[in-house]
Parts: sequence; C-alpha cells; structure tokens
Amino acid sequence: MSQAANGPKTLFLTQLTDVKTAALGDVEGIGTLRQEGDKWYRWVKNSESSALVAGMPVCYQSADAEAYHESVGIPASADLNTLAGISMGAIPALGFGWIEIEGYHASILFSIGKTDITAGINAYPADTVSYLVGSDQQSATQVSVLNQMIGRVQLLVSIASSTASGGGSDAGTTAAGGWIHCLTV
Repeated sequence: MSQAANGPKTLFLTQLTDVKTAALGDVEGIGTLRQEGDKWYRWVKNSESSALVAGMPVCYQSADAEAYHESVGIPASADLNTLAGISMGAIPALGFGWIEIEGYHASILFSIGKTDITAGINAYPADTVSYLVGSDQQSATQVSVLNQMIGRVQLLVSIASSTASGGGSDAGTTAAGGWIHCLTV
C-alpha cells in the first residue's frame, strides 16, 4: 500500500470517480486508502478484460496475500466471500480506479426478484453478476456461509419489485442506497 514517509497519503491526483486506463498506469499507488469524511476508499486495479460499472460490487481477485488489496473484478465463485467494495466509476478493462469500502453509497446495484426487498437486510455478491443479492432472496444455508464474509452491504431503504428494470421479473436490477462494510487493511 502506498503511503507517505510520515503516514497515510493525503494528496491525490484523481477525483473519486476518475479512472485510468492500463496505458496511463497506476497514478495513485495501488492499494492506497483514502478517507473523506466518514467514507473510506481504495485505489485498485480492474483484473477483468471488460470494464466495471459505477455502483457495481467488486471482489478481491488475488490469491497472493501480498497483493490482496490490489486487484478486483466481477464476483465469481472463488471469491464471493471477499467483497472489496463498490466501484465509484466505470473502471476500464485492466485499468485503475477507486472503490468505496466503508460508508454510505447512494447508488449501489441490487438484484430484485418477484418480491420486495426489505430495508435493513444484508446484501451479498452473487456469482458472475454485477449486482448484490439480498439475504432475503437466498436460502438459510447460503446466508449462513455469506455471513462469514469479509465485507457486506446493508440496504437502507425498501425496494418494491415494481421498481426493478425487469419489472418484477426474476432478473431485474435497480440502484439504491446502502451502507458498505468492507474496510479491511
């Protein structure tokens, strides 16, 4: 993690929604933490061959403990228990950008099915998709396993099934506010 000689980095070259392509490189120091008010962010590399969308949950990709907080991507089976945070911008393929790792985020992508999602539930990444799934949409066994995760997001408002882009279908998505709890150092 990049730090100044006398403590954490305090001056940044980018805004929170800025992203950099692989060609422009790592301008902030991969793994760098940033605090603004009661929110925390981390500068990461997108390990995917496609862009990440703003508001998308991302998981840590690296099996290397030394590089754990550096590389993120779309949730996949092997790393569902390593929720890293929520992408702040559309991070290009193999590029760099900020993810929010702690604090309120107003526009997180959630899955919604044929039933409403209740405020206060925990939401988790689902396999190979770009949105979170509510704990009330999963079996008790899945929730038990997911409660052992490193990070989680708590939905702060209820979402009616009719507000989903799928109009109440099994695969609709919507953006809503939630509290992110993924701060690990």
